[in-house]
Amino acid sequence: MTFSEEFTMTQGQPIVIGGRSVTPMLRRTVRPGSQVRVIWRSAVGAPIQGIRMKVKGGSLSLGDVDLNDFVLWRDTAPNESVFDCRSKKSVELRIWNCWRDDRGVMQAWVGNAGMRVSESSSNVMTVECNSRPEVTFQDLVFDLVFEEP
Repeated sequence: MTFSEEFTMTQGQPIVIGGRSVTPMLRRTVRPGSQVRVIWRSAVGAPIQGIRMKVKGGSLSLGDVDLNDFVLWRDTAPNESVFDCRSKKSVELRIWNCWRDDRGVMQAWVGNAGMRVSESSSNVMTVECNSRPEVTFQDLVFDLVFEEP
């Protein structure tokens, strides 16, 4: 059974693979004025890897641009991106891995797509993503650092 089939059975709840929790989507509450730092660690060359970030009830700003639903692609984003949370109250940030198939179409949540999340402290997470049929959780690895005001 693929991860996506298991996530369908659990209605999107985490599953256990190799003794570790795997989730289709990371959810984190972010306070107004917080910064979210994305730091790429490694990625396979093909398929091109990315992360989709969505904010409910607010936005993340990067320079002069406010975004509430966007994709960071490993082949075009800088090694580190810092976003400011703009909202009147705490918001839910949702992040999931995605990739471009050989036709350039964004894919997510199919086959063996999933993420392992490790917290090294209350504000630092390492996310290991799987997107291919082979289960390695090394297709995309990135850190998230949450800095509150």
